Amino acid sequence: VGSFVTLTRNCDAKWNIGKVLSLSPIKCSGKFSIGYKSTDAVFLCRSGRLEVLQSDDESNEFTICDVIPISLDFDPFWDKGQYSSTPLGSYSLTNSVVFRDNGIFDNLPYKWFSERTIKKSLSDCTQKLKREDKKFLNDYVHFYSALSTCLNVKITGLVLEEKDLYGKNGMTLGGAVVLANQNVSSQWMVSPSRPFLPSAEEDDTCTACVAKCHLDELIGLSLSLNQPIYCSKSLYNKISMDAKLVKLSPSEQTEDNIPTSEFNNENICIFASINDTTPSVDDDSLTAWEIFNPDTFFSLTTTQKRSILRNSFRAMQTSSELPRPREGEEALNQLLLSLMDDAVRQEVLRKISGSGPSVKEEQGNEESSRQSLLQAMGEALERGDTVKAEQLRARFAARTLLRADPTQAKGSYDTFLDQDDWYLAARRKSMGLR
Repeated sequence: VGSFVTLTRNCDAKWNIGKVLSLSPIKCSGKFSIGYKSTDAVFLCRSGRLEVLQSDDESNEFTICDVIPISLDFDPFWDKGQYSSTPLGSYSLTNSVVFRDNGIFDNLPYKWFSERTIKKSLSDCTQKLKREDKKFLNDYVHFYSALSTCLNVKITGLVLEEKDLYGKNGMTLGGAVVLANQNVSSQWMVSPSRPFLPSAEEDDTCTACVAKCHLDELIGLSLSLNQPIYCSKSLYNKISMDAKLVKLSPSEQTEDNIPTSEFNNENICIFASINDTTPSVDDDSLTAWEIFNPDTFFSLTTTQKRSILRNSFRAMQTSSELPRPREGEEALNQLLLSLMDDAVRQEVLRKISGSGPSVKEEQGNEESSRQSLLQAMGEALERGDTVKAEQLRARFAARTLLRADPTQAKGSYDTFLDQDDWYLAARRKSMGLR
């Protein structure tokens, strides 16, 4: 990715997520259908407040009110003794929490520690606990024990939050784990009366932080550690729905309606479905490095910025995640700017600061000259001189073609990777291009 750009940030002591509700997983297998696609799911309900209504025809079908379906790619561990009845031949000594990309293990605050091998030490400790375990406890129990032993860190809250936002109120959900140094963990216990999450300030002082995790990890930690999952009331009101709880007879059990989860309470299953609301693929969006007008940056909405970043990640073939909405628009701006053309980025920053060298002062430097062309092009457009603006745009495009990576600052990579202007001119001439 491009050079990282830091903008001025007004950092509050805490993120206030508003009124929060305490949720608990329902220990029952489930299926959640979005359009024609059906997935295994776990349903969350308000802790101690599950409302169940029996249908009028006295059938084996009930309605459970205001639950949140969580689609799962992996089956969570349902209890601490998950492996107690597992045949030894199928018992894996590999901890699934550790060897999971972009999960809780990868997002722990390793920067708090000067020891460069701290991540390996945590992995080794987790694996050792599993090898020596005679009770066959599940992977989250071992992981939590190692977390306390190696990092002196405690989980003080589990949070369900928005992961990404799309147009027309579309969203995807994500999990977050609040971690705090054990010496101050009591100050960071999330609860309905204390709806606060640590911000970057606490993370910088190695006090507390918020680590992203997968949704099945959030469910697994909640069940294994017997901790509730907190969710803002506003988000709960948006995504909660009614579902059907059905007791299936043997003749009704098919591959379509029996979940693959190991947990199955007397063949009781929860079903919920919604119309297909799969977010669009953002085909009409630019990538970040295709933004050449600095004013475009200032006109973008938050939804448009997210769309451009998703397109950019697809073009880069990376699995990187966007900042969570909780992190604010500053985090989104930093990421977007880091992927933009460096000359465009510098011109955006010049406009933000309201100052900067004049065009004449910059003529001696090739990279700043690209920025000066953008500045002059903007001034020409403000005067209504479209002919001059087009000439400047062509000169800017020609200079940009010389760069091996125009998103990187000049000097951040070997300049021999760039093309010489005479070489580009000769190559274009040989190809019959002007």
